[in-house]
Amino acid sequence: LLFGLMTQESGGDVHAISHSGAAGPLQFMPAAAMRYGLSRVGSFDERFDPRREAQAAAAYMSESLGDLHGDFTLAVASYNAGDGLLRQLAAANPNAGFWARPIHSAVPSETRGFVPRVLAAAWLFAHPERYGLSFPRVDTALTPLRLTQPIALNGLASCLGSGTRALAPHRVTLWNLNPRLDPASILPGGTTVYVPSSMADGYPSRCVRNPNVLLAQNGPAQQTVVPPPHAIPAFAPTAAPASGRLIQTALRTYTVRAGDTLYSISRRFGCQSATALARANDLGSARDIDVGQPLELTGCEAS
Repeated sequence: LLFGLMTQESGGDVHAISHSGAAGPLQFMPAAAMRYGLSRVGSFDERFDPRREAQAAAAYMSESLGDLHGDFTLAVASYNAGDGLLRQLAAANPNAGFWARPIHSAVPSETRGFVPRVLAAAWLFAHPERYGLSFPRVDTALTPLRLTQPIALNGLASCLGSGTRALAPHRVTLWNLNPRLDPASILPGGTTVYVPSSMADGYPSRCVRNPNVLLAQNGPAQQTVVPPPHAIPAFAPTAAPASGRLIQTALRTYTVRAGDTLYSISRRFGCQSATALARANDLGSARDIDVGQPLELTGCEAS
């Protein structure tokens, strides 16, 4: 059920932020987050900790199921429309389920679409073989890795992922497993980070005894914009060229012109995505731009 909720709320994006202020992979609003124990620890918002938010979502669903007589459809509806509304509707219609006209017609149209999509995703996840589906196997074994020398999380992803076809998945994996760490800040030796167990064995040879890691250690210190701990980082090292040195992505500013969208801008400048560009500029969504607005092209490749 949590999988079904996540597919509709964020698509699995640990760093998701909605225009209404919901955040994290399961999109808790600030008030609901406080109610279920998700707080700010220093500058870190615990809604961006996938484990903590999943625990909060499970607690919310358990409470809703208790209030709504164990009806999963009503509990899922409450996740989208609010538990207050669904409790009122359930109390006024004690023997009715979500599909009954008095309830179905009274919830927002978004909720009427949300409930069947969540339940369908949850069912497919639980019974993929019935529909010829095959979910990719995910290595969920984690290893706490104690750093022997200073390095940023971005640099660690780059050296652990050296020799692979794409570095971006390694960066996202480490961001998601270590959501409380600023990915662009240098971590001192002795810091413990979590990495997939399959990657841990490569740390000594790829990161400690690799001369290319020197730039990964020192590069982020030159970055002038430090991203918030939950955000897609403003600085991301690229793959190593033949010279053996990594190339840093320069920080640039672009002024929005008539007809521009964040999608077209991200395509033009080789950015990771429109969503990442929105986060780097503290925008509520990919639609929140105006003509004449300056945008920091952080994490983009070409001018």
